[in-house]
Amino acid sequence: MSKLFFTYKHNTEIGLSFSTPSLGIIMFRNTIVFVFVMIILTWCYKQVFDYDAYEGIPIAEGKFSITVPSPEALESVLRPFSDAYGFKLQVARTHPTDPHFLIMMWRPDSSILGVNPFGDFNFYIYPAKKNGISLKEANKLVSYLAHKLEQEMPNK
Repeated sequence: MSKLFFTYKHNTEIGLSFSTPSLGIIMFRNTIVFVFVMIILTWCYKQVFDYDAYEGIPIAEGKFSITVPSPEALESVLRPFSDAYGFKLQVARTHPTDPHFLIMMWRPDSSILGVNPFGDFNFYIYPAKKNGISLKEANKLVSYLAHKLEQEMPNK
């Protein structure tokens, strides 16, 4: 039990007593708050980034040998393709100095993932689980993407 005293005029002391919660109760309360916040954040994350919306196996893929000088150059080549076919585009480096990139393009019916871990670019098209892209359309997208990359980017 802790006591807190206040001194007023004429040296009159008024005391307040209160009990402080034990360390175990404080830790339990903080743990409950933390778990609750994590549940809310996880729910919000799933609402924004629903990765379960796409199949786990690609239905089409392409491999390209191109030289990419910078992420900006790669994005300038892929931006017209993504805009023409309704994809949102994100290009990022996977290593600060090596020319390795991760390319993500997505729209409601499909997702395209592009990586170059060992030099050549590999592009994979994943259909959505509901109302996904057809195999015929996915193969057309790969051929259009191949044409665009071979036309705009130099070969190795």
